[in-house]
Amino acid sequence: MLDYRDIVVHVFNKETRDQYKLERLWSDGKEVDISAYLTKN
Repeated sequence: MLDYRDIVVHVFNKETRDQYKLERLWSDGKEVDISAYLTKN
């Protein structure tokens, strides 16, 4: 897990993701468009 204050990133393999059921946990969250914050290299 990476925590950037306003953004939290979870990286799991499939088995662990299924165990924690993150989609259920975050199902009430709002989707946010972050494209304005991305930069091209």
